[in-house]
Amino acid sequence: MLRDLLSAGDKIDIRIVDRDGKPLQRSRNFASQFVEFVEDDIIHIMTPIVAGKTVIMEVGKTFNLLFYTEKGLYHCNSVVLRNFRENKTVLCAMRIVSSPEKFQRRQYYRLELMHDIEYRKITTEEETLSRMLTTGGYSSEQEKEELVTLLSRYDKEWNQATMTDLSGGGAKFTSNVEYKAGDKLRIKLDFIYEVDLRKPVLNAKVISSNRIQTRSNVYETRVEFTDILQWEREAVIKYIFEQERKRRKLDRL
Repeated sequence: MLRDLLSAGDKIDIRIVDRDGKPLQRSRNFASQFVEFVEDDIIHIMTPIVAGKTVIMEVGKTFNLLFYTEKGLYHCNSVVLRNFRENKTVLCAMRIVSSPEKFQRRQYYRLELMHDIEYRKITTEEETLSRMLTTGGYSSEQEKEELVTLLSRYDKEWNQATMTDLSGGGAKFTSNVEYKAGDKLRIKLDFIYEVDLRKPVLNAKVISSNRIQTRSNVYETRVEFTDILQWEREAVIKYIFEQERKRRKLDRL
């Protein structure tokens, strides 16, 4: 199955595991790339480089490999077989010791941060108009254009908030508005990951919204992303991993 997922050059996050073989959430991750298959259960990857220095992984040690593939994020455990040099590049041979699994929502790492965002509430009327447009609930092209015009008006008014944590499954932010559990929101994330110029604008459902006791008229709202596209979720996850790498790099300075 792994052969059907991986392509040369796919990015990898190498993660330290605990005694049960599960990735340690707060441990250092190392960035690498997939090179090739040697056998069905043996692969070659680039040896990680940190601050310009090659990180030689201990032979016999188990790591969790998180693969960024065209078909999504997958991970499995792998044991280091040997480190070797090929054409002036240091490679690592690893044996796959568990079946590759789709990166599940419960495994999403949550990143604490302070990041300004824009958001707005999705009204019942907007949902009705959007449903009519997507299901062809209009009688003419003119009526279709009218629906598009009406929907575009909702995108003109956005509220300001400060996001305080983010994961592939949801987020938390503070604002001066209190919401009810089940309210639906649209959230703009203004970050761009690498060369991907698309900026995620995500649908979300409010899980909770509570006033912060120490701050007047400020509410902490927790949301769950809904109807999120694969590229959007992966953009969020990649952004989180990139921020974690930057933080670890700064911590080592």
